[in-house]
Amino acid sequence: VLDEAVSQLDVQTEHDVSTAIAALGRGRTTIVIAHRLSTLLGAAEILVVDDGHLVARGRHGDLLETCPVYRDLIAHQLRALQP
Repeated sequence: VLDEAVSQLDVQTEHDVSTAIAALGRGRTTIVIAHRLSTLLGAAEILVVDDGHLVARGRHGDLLETCPVYRDLIAHQLRALQP
């Protein structure tokens, strides 16, 4: 279980750690708790939790289409990246 494993890292170090985690996780179940879009994109399945309740599960593209909570989280993050 990795809880916000890359949340305080710079972009290059985040990439290096994420690459290592992916390599070590091959053939294993890895549970990653994350808010960063970059961490979520490679997930085989994303579970969306809101106020302690599971509200959706699926892949990134599907959740963007079907889950308002997920869509709002992603939109908020993308707005924060804009100058």
